Amino acid sequence: MERDVYRIAYNQLSDKEQKIYIKTEAAIKRYETHILLEVSPTVMNKIFKAILIDCPEIFWFEGKWKKDVLNQYDIAIPIYTMNSYKINNAEGVIDTKIRELHFWRKLDEYTKSKNVYMWMIENIKYGMQQSRGQTIYDALVNQVAVCKGIAKAYQIILRELDVLSTLKEGSIDGSSKHVWNRVNINGQWYNVDVCMGYDRFSYMFNEREKRNALRGFALSDSYISQNYYMRQY
Repeated sequence: MERDVYRIAYNQLSDKEQKIYIKTEAAIKRYETHILLEVSPTVMNKIFKAILIDCPEIFWFEGKWKKDVLNQYDIAIPIYTMNSYKINNAEGVIDTKIRELHFWRKLDEYTKSKNVYMWMIENIKYGMQQSRGQTIYDALVNQVAVCKGIAKAYQIILRELDVLSTLKEGSIDGSSKHVWNRVNINGQWYNVDVCMGYDRFSYMFNEREKRNALRGFALSDSYISQNYYMRQY
């Protein structure tokens, strides 16, 4: 599947914002220490957020940055959470884990999506360590993550299996933020909330549903609108 297909948040930006997105994505992946600030801080935040939605492979940057001036030009200084040596080591671990699942590539999209959902529940704990559980590093290296890290890991594994996925944000209690996935299965978009398969969230379901670990898989938009509090991501 072509790389641009996965740029779902990118496609929601203006032409100017898309041009800055492309340059900024490349700069972050090159671990550059400063980026020319061509738009207001508010718009730059929007661009950073779009990049992080589309690029779960960027696990060393979580959207925090500082504004500064260099040679009379405004610049954005990304705040990276780890050094390049640690990034390279982590990428090796992550690539190895994802390659172990490549034997699913020949399956249909529904089965691939379901298998990865179950694999994640069995191999990644729901929780938070010092790194806060927000990235694929937490999920696939530390094997402990919260909703955003779990959703990003699901997203990147599906991408390697040629299944299109993106992130959605809302709330399941009306106050705290929650992140899950939108997945395109055979041309139809579904919601997949891997977190709902963990025992931690079983209190939300009746006795019959509790016995079904797939209770968070392939949820309709109607179900989400009735059971989640929605917000724009």
